[in-house]
Amino acid sequence: MNRRERKAMEKRLGLTKYKKTMPRSEKFEMIRQNIIEGRKKEEQLKEEIRIKNNAHEESIINKKISDRAMELMLKDGLDYYSANEKAKEEFGKKA
Repeated sequence: MNRRERKAMEKRLGLTKYKKTMPRSEKFEMIRQNIIEGRKKEEQLKEEIRIKNNAHEESIINKKISDRAMELMLKDGLDYYSANEKAKEEFGKKA
């Protein structure tokens, strides 16, 4: 919901008149609470974005490990588990 839609909705619900009749201390307290909630929401969104980015990076690393393990299996004739462990050691990633 953008700013115009929010203002129109507040007007329809009669919130603008209610806000005008509020004492200043209550108005400022409401504004302060909105700012606090906005900061919390922003932190949550940043955390979600960070988790998504980490998941993408981990999938790239896992793909590289898998490719390297396949090369070791074909080249050195290792079994799947030992090739996978050796590839993880090369990339420095712990299981």
